[in-house]
Amino acid sequence: FNVDRVSGLSVNFLDESKSHRFSVPSFFNADENVGDIEELKSIFNDEYKSPEVYLAEVTDALIGPKPIGLPRYWPVFFQDKYVWNLLSEEAKEKLVQQGELVRDGDSLMPAPNRSILEIKNTAVWLYTFYNIDHLYRETLPALLALKNSGYNFNDLYFITPKLPQDIYELLLVIGVPKERIISIENSWIKFDKLIIPSFVTFGHLHTPSEWYLNSSKLIRESIESSEIGARKINKLYVSRKNAIQPKILNENELVAQLIARGFTIIEPGDYSKIEQIELFSNAEIVIGPHGMGLANTIFSNKLSLLVEIMTTDWNRVSYYRNAQLQSARYGSYWVKPISQPKTRKDKMEYILDVDRFIKYVDGLL
Repeated sequence: FNVDRVSGLSVNFLDESKSHRFSVPSFFNADENVGDIEELKSIFNDEYKSPEVYLAEVTDALIGPKPIGLPRYWPVFFQDKYVWNLLSEEAKEKLVQQGELVRDGDSLMPAPNRSILEIKNTAVWLYTFYNIDHLYRETLPALLALKNSGYNFNDLYFITPKLPQDIYELLLVIGVPKERIISIENSWIKFDKLIIPSFVTFGHLHTPSEWYLNSSKLIRESIESSEIGARKINKLYVSRKNAIQPKILNENELVAQLIARGFTIIEPGDYSKIEQIELFSNAEIVIGPHGMGLANTIFSNKLSLLVEIMTTDWNRVSYYRNAQLQSARYGSYWVKPISQPKTRKDKMEYILDVDRFIKYVDGLL
């Protein structure tokens, strides 16, 4: 629609939706009991389309809390009209049940008598995910978009949820003034003027653009070298030993084989976000089970090979996109979980055929 005809709304379009083609050497294999992997391979396509990039600036906006029990989704109103499609049907129902919204047919509106906080100055909606893959793909590129649009961070307030210390420190390192960060949890917030980056619409997880790569480069260059970064580790295995799920039950067997091949073993949760970025900055070869620790591969200066272990029922292309953006070789190795989880909360565990996997890896090293 023609945004110029909507009072109180302006949109700064920074990049159009683009078709990308990244042809990188890819190598696929699996445990013997997995069988034919052609269907699993089919999603690893050379071509994809990244979303458009823009900053929307609105006046008289109202944002409600995300539903309890869900990791995202917020009701966003503009001049008393629900306009931002950040709610799934499940989220809408939950917010109605939790007394935050009233639904009348297709209409949504805030429940009456809600307590509302007011922000009078220009603010940025900057939702910082706990999952660092979402954080790096959907949140931090928005800061680059603001910089490229000429905004001065000292003139803005950044509205975030309650921040873990390491994410707070990361925002400071890349230039967000500490006195401009306002952490608000589970509240209705009214804004005189609000900037909403397009990245918050979740279109960038599996179809990232150069904004993801460039914002990661900006972050890496903003972090001063330290003793950890000076270690210059070039072969990393990213463990999930402390994760609840999914877990490789015989990971110790795999680790012993990789150590013999010169790999350094890390559990990302043992390090802050900044320390993780430094550890990965010199990595050339990275191996690990699918999980958000692999999101750090985007910070490598010279990634040449990424090998990902995935379960057959959780097949994803997000880290394949990292390899594509960085012109690195990519390998995916599939394993069947011991049991079939019925929900995302069910424990997912698997046993890896270590000898078969190591033979596959040796062919790539």
